[in-house]
Amino acid sequence: MSTSTDWPSLASLLARLPDFNPDAVPVAQARELLADWVAPRVQARSMLVQAEALGRVLARDVVARLDLPPCDNAAMDGYALRHADLKPEGDTTLPVAGRTLAGDPPATLPPGQAWRIMTGAPMPAGADTVVMQEHVQRRTNDTAPHDTRAQPDTGTHPQETITLPAGQKPGQNVRRRGEDIRTGQTALPAGRILSPMDLGVAASQGIVDLPVFGPLKVGVFSTGNELVQSGQPLAAGQIHDSNRPTLLALARNRGFEAIDLGWLPDDPAILTKALASSIDQVDVLLTTGGAAGGDADLLWHVLSQPMHHQGMALPTEAHAWKLKLRPGRPLVIGRIGQTPVFGLPGNPVAALLSFLFVIDAALQKMAGITAPRPLPRIRARAGTAIRKRPGRQELLRVTLCYHESDDLPVAMPAGSQSSAQLRSVAEADGIAVLPEDQGPVAEGDRLDVVPLHGLL
Repeated sequence: MSTSTDWPSLASLLARLPDFNPDAVPVAQARELLADWVAPRVQARSMLVQAEALGRVLARDVVARLDLPPCDNAAMDGYALRHADLKPEGDTTLPVAGRTLAGDPPATLPPGQAWRIMTGAPMPAGADTVVMQEHVQRRTNDTAPHDTRAQPDTGTHPQETITLPAGQKPGQNVRRRGEDIRTGQTALPAGRILSPMDLGVAASQGIVDLPVFGPLKVGVFSTGNELVQSGQPLAAGQIHDSNRPTLLALARNRGFEAIDLGWLPDDPAILTKALASSIDQVDVLLTTGGAAGGDADLLWHVLSQPMHHQGMALPTEAHAWKLKLRPGRPLVIGRIGQTPVFGLPGNPVAALLSFLFVIDAALQKMAGITAPRPLPRIRARAGTAIRKRPGRQELLRVTLCYHESDDLPVAMPAGSQSSAQLRSVAEADGIAVLPEDQGPVAEGDRLDVVPLHGLL
């Protein structure tokens, strides 16, 4: 669907890796290869900063138009003065010549005097230091000295003086012009997901709208004769389709436009026609089922054959990988024309974790994100011994328990670890990542855990 330029075939990328083994692909290598293979598939548009830009991907650098702060200003409520007017030892008493509030124009500080100033107010010309109001004593109209911590600000009078102790540092409590952002500096780099803080930066520059990419259009098919849609009665040997709703929700959660392309039977002709006709609607295709290489797993075979749509020949590409991953071993990667296809496993947990741990970086890159964000991880302690052999990465659904006596949460397996049982993911707090070279885990060993709350 995108008008982006062509990118090399995956086969040409793999040809540079003479030791690549499609039957034993490490997860990190698969994730990196797929992210290297794809290209951005989205187009830029303009959106109001305060409207729909939040969560979008910035399409071009935002270059600062203004210094921020625009002038030297006070970081605290207090008194602006020249540091050279202070005694090196003992107290200094200075008359107060005036007052500046935030939003007032800059004043000029007479020599040997102080100036009442509020947070954010421009520094008077000649002043270089601000003393916090809590650190001075005020004397007004020759009355007794007042501790300003107990006195509200009632304005400044010509008769007011302040007394402050030695030890003030030159330049203290002053925000310098441009110390946050300088004119001409890249305030926001292209390819980042715009956060509330980013929108604040844009607004501070007086920017009304931002160039952002439209959402990546992710089409999702589910395949398999055993599947029945929710709300329909089940015959013997059938199950309800949970993969497609899960993947559509994952895509929306990532800020993509999720397009439900429906269910397809295990029929090569129907699969071919549906896949070929869908590429006009989407930027990338996800399918579930048909990836494992069984008798009814047809995706690789279908993608290996030339396709036609509306009288036009569509070049295709197909690769079947076996990842060193449990769950989520089978993965089919292909392309129809310029539309990538990712064939995920049919088991629900395997499909979900393949999305998160294998193809998510590639989807982020297609969405225009310059540096795809890795999954967040926290440290935890194993609450029980875990059997594992080196040779593949294992993803373990865990619950997390927090104890005041321990600085790390305790991770316990969350129910069955079968790749077909989705409920254990819903009950889990996170996914413990057991590396490929990891052997048995002893109770108390430290683990990396990807927290699911906030991620799904």
